[in-house]
Amino acid sequence: MFKAIIIGSTGATGRHVLNQLLTNINCELVTTIGRRSSSDKVKNKKHRDIIIPSLKDLSSTKKYWMDNDVFFNCIGTTRKKAGTAKEFVNIEVGYSNKSAEMANQAGISHVSLISAGGANPDAWAKEWIHPLFYIKTIGQKELTVTKNFSFTKTSIFRPGMLLRLQGKKNFFEYLAIL
Repeated sequence: MFKAIIIGSTGATGRHVLNQLLTNINCELVTTIGRRSSSDKVKNKKHRDIIIPSLKDLSSTKKYWMDNDVFFNCIGTTRKKAGTAKEFVNIEVGYSNKSAEMANQAGISHVSLISAGGANPDAWAKEWIHPLFYIKTIGQKELTVTKNFSFTKTSIFRPGMLLRLQGKKNFFEYLAIL
């Protein structure tokens, strides 16, 4: 039996990770931490939903990180939703680093991170060339679990273009569908 903690459980991949964990007979508790409730669609006795006003408040959730076996980082946003390039980096890298720190301090041995195909922290990029800036930023996000902390096991998933099944699609999602 294992216990898991997720950040980003309301997003495109996070909600699927949450559902998989809740149906896994070996998972006894799933804690989700985020700005929005993930239990509005999920009613399950082994789900603990922690809502905070901002991911800047991750430190206030310290007690919920304890006694977990695996941490899933499913945080993901778009530059448009973030508002600025700086805030995009803060969400993807800053909050990922803080959550990895929380997991590390809690003694969580296994971390899983949703990344992106082509992620490369050393890529040349200017913030106005979004595709290059994106792969560089997501590469830096990977470093939050590979270089900054030592976990017994680290899993990084690099899916291709994610097609959101709900809501508005952006230009690149439309191209991927064609």
